[in-house]
Amino acid sequence: MKSEVRGQKSEGRGQKSEGRGRKLSFFMLPVSAVLLIGLTIFLATNSKQHEGLKTEDGVAQPQASHSVSAVTIGPENSTAQTVMTLKADSGILNKGEIQWFVNDIRDEASKGVRFTSTEIRKGDIVYARVVKDDKEFRSNGITISNTPPVIINSKLLPPLPMASSTLTVDVNAEDFDKDRISYKYKWYLNDNFIGEDKSLYTELKGGDRIMVEVTPFDGEDTGSPVRLKNTVYNIIPVYTEGKPSVNGNIFTYQVKAADPDGDTLTYELKEGPDGMTINPSSGLITWKVPQGNRESHDVKVLISDSKGGEVLVPFSAKITSSEK
Repeated sequence: MKSEVRGQKSEGRGQKSEGRGRKLSFFMLPVSAVLLIGLTIFLATNSKQHEGLKTEDGVAQPQASHSVSAVTIGPENSTAQTVMTLKADSGILNKGEIQWFVNDIRDEASKGVRFTSTEIRKGDIVYARVVKDDKEFRSNGITISNTPPVIINSKLLPPLPMASSTLTVDVNAEDFDKDRISYKYKWYLNDNFIGEDKSLYTELKGGDRIMVEVTPFDGEDTGSPVRLKNTVYNIIPVYTEGKPSVNGNIFTYQVKAADPDGDTLTYELKEGPDGMTINPSSGLITWKVPQGNRESHDVKVLISDSKGGEVLVPFSAKITSSEK
C-alpha cells in the first residue's frame, strides 16, 4: 500500500513538471520572430515622429511645436517704431534658424534676435519662429499698437506780444501711422489757468507771463506736450506835445502821456530852471518866473510806467514879451 501511494505522488510531480515545460515553451520564440517584432515597433515610432511634418513638393518640413513658452518676443506694447527682441532657451538658439513673420508673410530681411521694419503699421501681427533639428518653435504674436504723434516744431505768436495782442500758436506735428492730428491747448496767465481755445483773447498788460501747453492727438493716443512761454512786452509811455500857458508870472505846462498797457504813469523833473516843479501823478509843471527873466531854459521830464518803460521828454521853456 505504501509503495502504491509513492507512485501516485511521483506521477503528480511529473504532471507539474510537464506543466512548467509548457509555460516555458510559450516564451521561447524563434530569433527571427523577435527581430520582426522589433522592426515593427521601430517603424511605428518613426512614423509617429514624421506624422506631423508638412510636405512641400514631396520634401518634409519641420514639425510644428505647440509650445510657445520656449520662444517669446517683446515688448507686448510694440509700435511700428519699436525694436522687438526674441528670447529663447540657449539650446534652441544654438545653431537654430530665426525667422520673422508679419501677417504670416516671412520677412526675409530679418534673421537675428532683433526685429524692426519700416513697412509695418498698426494692426499688423508679428511673430517669430526658430527652426532647429527639424523642429519648429513658434513665439507669441504681437499686434502692432498705435504710434502717438510727435510735435516737430512750434512757436508762440507774436514773438513780442503786447497788451493789445491776440496770442496764437504755430505748431507742426507728424504721425507715423498717417493719422489725422488735432491739438489740445491749455493757456496760463501768471501761472493761472485761463482757457483751452486755440488763441488767447484776454486783457493783458506789460510784464504778464504767458504759458501755453500744446498736446497732439491722433484719435487714439496723445503725444508728448510742448510748453511755450513768453512775457507780454512792456510798451513805453507815449508822449503828446502840448502848449504852455502863462498867467501873470506863473508858467504852467501839462505834460500829456498815455500808456498802451494801461499802466499808471509817474512824472519826474530831471532838468529845469530854479523854482520849477512838477506834480508826479498828473504831470503838471508849474514855474513862478522871476521878474525880467527872458532866457530860454531847457526842461527834461522823465515819464515812467513802473515796469521799466520810460521816456525822457525834452523841451524849452521861454517867456516872451507878449506872454509876460
